[in-house]
Amino acid sequence: MKPKSVTELFNEAMDAWIAGIESYPGEIYPELVYAVIREMRIDFYCAVSCNIAFDVLELADRIGLASKYLVPEKELVFNILAQLPAPQELKTEDQFYTIAQIVDKVEAVYPGALARLERRWQGKVGHNHAA
Repeated sequence: MKPKSVTELFNEAMDAWIAGIESYPGEIYPELVYAVIREMRIDFYCAVSCNIAFDVLELADRIGLASKYLVPEKELVFNILAQLPAPQELKTEDQFYTIAQIVDKVEAVYPGALARLERRWQGKVGHNHAA
């Protein structure tokens, strides 16, 4: 049996998260969806670390469908972006390039996405220095 690629593992993890939302036994509510996206943070970090430029727009659409479009797609997109590692957390140029690929695709649909992320990242730098 051939070992799975990191991309295959990432896609399976996303499928599992989405299946979890779809099969949630109770009522789905916005904070639940946001909590799931926050839990996905480690998967996003691993994807970027392994230079996987995943499609945030497609992932947000899938999460929206799974949650019966309870949360607007734009909110899902920006919640996913907020979970991406900040530049100071990256170790290689390839990881910077991967983040750029991810964000550029979102920026094409939602102008201002990069500026919003940069403000968030600057806040993390300031917060880290204050600690």
